Amino acid sequence: MKPTQLSRLLFALLAVVLCFPAKAQNYERLSSVEQERYGDYAMVNGDYLTMKNVRQYWVQHAQRLKYMKQYEFALTGSNESILKVTIPHRALFAQNDSTMLISADAVLRPLLRFVKGSDAVATILIASYSDNNGSERYLERISGSRARQVYRWFARQGVGPTEMHCYGWGNKVPRNENANIQQREKNRRLTIYFVPNRKMLRWAKRGQL
Repeated sequence: MKPTQLSRLLFALLAVVLCFPAKAQNYERLSSVEQERYGDYAMVNGDYLTMKNVRQYWVQHAQRLKYMKQYEFALTGSNESILKVTIPHRALFAQNDSTMLISADAVLRPLLRFVKGSDAVATILIASYSDNNGSERYLERISGSRARQVYRWFARQGVGPTEMHCYGWGNKVPRNENANIQQREKNRRLTIYFVPNRKMLRWAKRGQL
């Protein structure tokens, strides 16, 4: 193989390698209102190696959960150390209802690995969002009720109340404009933020995750 051909091949391989981590480590900033509301709950501090190990842990587990087609993954928060899992409301609730579907259990159960038992590595922030179809009071009420339903589901699975916080945002934090059906659908969602706990940070610092 000629040197020029070898160089092109190496550059092509490098481009492929670089693309995969970027896709796996999609990053989304917390909005200013979310940052203000979540406050200290979304703050995670550690040295460079600790944070790197935390991010690698989340990326690896997100890849393992790719079979859950309802999930969208992103890293967020300080040091990109919080795993953000977004689930469309239609996978959890009937339209205009805050009662969880029977099938919602199968949607949420794979996420228990992060928060249940002696090996729990995170606390969770549960947030429900709506489109703009209704009064502000109605949207805040139904999104708050849906967040509490998911909170109660995790509590029934054995997750302690000190490990969870829930929020109903109504239409205050839209992902898109509400100009059409598709955009409104994307705004109706539940997001669960998995925030590293002290145990996870300790294991990450030691390289034991």
